[in-house]
Amino acid sequence: MSAAIRGFQHNHTYLDGGRLNSNETTETFHPYSYKNKLKKMLKNMDSEEANNLRQQESRDQLLLQENQINATLAQVVDSNADEFNEIVKELQLSHEQITIIKDIRRRGKNKVAAQICRKRKIDSIESLKEDVEQLNEMKSALENEHNSINNEVY
Repeated sequence: MSAAIRGFQHNHTYLDGGRLNSNETTETFHPYSYKNKLKKMLKNMDSEEANNLRQQESRDQLLLQENQINATLAQVVDSNADEFNEIVKELQLSHEQITIIKDIRRRGKNKVAAQICRKRKIDSIESLKEDVEQLNEMKSALENEHNSINNEVY
């Protein structure tokens, strides 16, 4: 199957977590989710790199705290649209707080989407490399066959 065709079969429901209804847990199971990616990155880093990442990570968390928004970064970023709207409604946020929480959500979702896009690009490149290998093997086999036929004729 070519890379172009595989792209059409891609599932574009990035962060729905495979949930069938909104009564299920809010835990996200998508392999490229914001918190899963962060956990893997932190696990594979030395302590200094991890602290730097946590400091960068906490920028949005600090924004939530500074603006007295009682929601975690994971709740804001990983929730689906209905859950997010419920969080906003339950917290009774001001217009300014709503703007801030939406910006944080947008940045988090964009970060995850960019990670997924990069992963998909790498997968596509690797698939194309495999296709090139197969075609080179086929070309080599055809050249050998062509040479053997030429040797028989002459």
